[in-house]
Amino acid sequence: MIRQLKSLWALREGLAFQLGLWGLAIGIGLTLLSTLRELDRADALKAELAVPTIDTRNAPLHKEDYLAVRERVGRAHSETRVKFVASDDALTVKADKLDDYALWRMALADVMLSMPGAVWTVKSMCAGEKCTDGAYSASVMATVRTFAVGSSTTTTAALASPAAAPNQAAAPGAPGAPAAANGGEPAAPRKAPAR
Repeated sequence: MIRQLKSLWALREGLAFQLGLWGLAIGIGLTLLSTLRELDRADALKAELAVPTIDTRNAPLHKEDYLAVRERVGRAHSETRVKFVASDDALTVKADKLDDYALWRMALADVMLSMPGAVWTVKSMCAGEKCTDGAYSASVMATVRTFAVGSSTTTTAALASPAAAPNQAAAPGAPGAPAAANGGEPAAPRKAPAR
């Protein structure tokens, strides 16, 4: 009987050892499976958070944009002798008299400051008595930086004009921007410094 008990005890210890090994193997397997699932989730999250490529370009303004700038800046300088002429690819600021240099220069600066984010380039310029088109004339053209992600495109200069992107909000001071606190009117023209 003692022999039988010893052999039963040995069988029990062997069985316990076997069950322990199987339990350990199952535990390791479940841990590996859980770790692999977490890694798959992390890879999926990385794919979702991937940074898209951004394509940037300089886009020229259109005639509608130059007309809007002419209207806005022209209202601010309506009491001066400075004229604004919009064409398909530029805006020309003119003054007929040599005494109007300071007014012409301020009007030109106001044009360039009227559209945040735009890069202005002088296309042609003439200053002095020998100019054929008044005493002072400068034609300036502008480009705005565009950003393309996927299939949508937006610009930094308030999308250049409301006509170019009607569903986008315009930046303050840009064509199509909401009225300012002063009723939407441009600031009064600056006075030329006394000579």
